[in-house]
Amino acid sequence: LDVTIQAEILRLIKEIQQKYSLSVLYITHNFGIIKQICDRVIVMYKGRLVEEGLTQQILEFPKDAYTKRLIDCLKVLHS
Repeated sequence: LDVTIQAEILRLIKEIQQKYSLSVLYITHNFGIIKQICDRVIVMYKGRLVEEGLTQQILEFPKDAYTKRLIDCLKVLHS
């Protein structure tokens, strides 16, 4: 999706979620989207759940080695 359409779809998902008090399962590899719309996150590796919790907590203080490596890769890409 182009960035404009993606932003509009995310806005609509968030609006519907809030309006109807829904839970939404959003599957992505995009940490920018995760930071923007997710209250909680689950990290999977090879089909297994390796970490779950509040998005902010996991992104700042990952406990699992795989999660930490993922987040460290993002820091390298953004520096």
